[in-house]
Amino acid sequence: MPRVVEFEEQELVVRLSGLVHYESLTTELRIPYASITAVTTEPFVSPPGTQRIFGTDVPFTDIHEGRYAHQGEWYFLSLEDRKRAVTLRIENYSHDGDREPLRVVVLGARDPEGLAQAIRAHLPPAARPKS
Repeated sequence: MPRVVEFEEQELVVRLSGLVHYESLTTELRIPYASITAVTTEPFVSPPGTQRIFGTDVPFTDIHEGRYAHQGEWYFLSLEDRKRAVTLRIENYSHDGDREPLRVVVLGARDPEGLAQAIRAHLPPAARPKS
């Protein structure tokens, strides 16, 4: 697997390996659950004007790996198929001491709904969506 999602006590850990690690220039993301404000499985579409800053973007495909910027917001994308991805909206989280906080993390997944449910189950009660 190019990306492995692990659930630790206080944070979601995304480990990138193989080619994805080299394409994204990132080995791991550690996102505190308290920073995650929304989890969706809607097909991800980059807003017009989104620019790749570090990483790989294969034209005419859904392959995106690395950091992107759009209107002052930073995104981290790691996916091969935008219809099989989980999108996290986050606040107050900077990866590895970056000056600019990440606002969106998009992760490719074999089972996007299953991954989204597992992430939601680890969120603080106030951040969980109402059933």
